[in-house]
Amino acid sequence: MGYRVVIAESFGDIFHSNCFKNAVLPVALPADAIDVLLEAAAAHDPFAVDATSSTVSAAGHTFHFELPEFRRTALLEGLDDLDVVLRIDVEISAFEDEDRSRRPWVHTLGPR
Repeated sequence: MGYRVVIAESFGDIFHSNCFKNAVLPVALPADAIDVLLEAAAAHDPFAVDATSSTVSAAGHTFHFELPEFRRTALLEGLDDLDVVLRIDVEISAFEDEDRSRRPWVHTLGPR
């Protein structure tokens, strides 16, 4: 249906996570902010959602929402979960190398 943003007071964990997997921005705002947005929509006033600044603006009001940086980057750059992980592959490999030297027994396959 082309939805890019869903605004509500709260989201269930699974729905919230699935929004990002489907390139939809879930914006949680308090009830009074949603009331302002509903009034603006009813009056056909435009409003804007800005993922870069984590704000929703309408009817002369601006509301801030929380958006973790890695989620913002993924949405703005069109990255899926695998793309995000591949971007930190060097850090993951460095952690694994250090862990392997600190705890070699964890990385040794034993008899089955």
